Amino acid sequence: GTSTTTSSKSLSLDPAKGILAISTIVLGQPNESFAVTTTTPLSEGAFNPDSFKPICGASDGFYRFLQGSTRTVVGDEAFKEYGPLIAGGLLRIRLELCVVESFFNEAVGPFIKENG
Repeated sequence: GTSTTTSSKSLSLDPAKGILAISTIVLGQPNESFAVTTTTPLSEGAFNPDSFKPICGASDGFYRFLQGSTRTVVGDEAFKEYGPLIAGGLLRIRLELCVVESFFNEAVGPFIKENG
């Protein structure tokens, strides 16, 4: 039989160097192409952040309430130490409530409206 060997070079990328390079370009050399006022298809119409309306309004409102009251409930020290864990938990709660809210808005509500 014939044997074939191939050699491959391993490419090692350091994410910190990439982020540093990008931030140096963006922050070190101001350019009009990076201006906030630039209008692109991603910032017009439904994609305009100023006119954003969440799909799950009730879930988003409840999330904003929990987000604002969490520091009072857990205290400043715990909030600083467990901030990322708290944020992840609150987002998970919002996601689950949004699933339920969407189900009612898109399935249950129209079914009741149509069938009485």
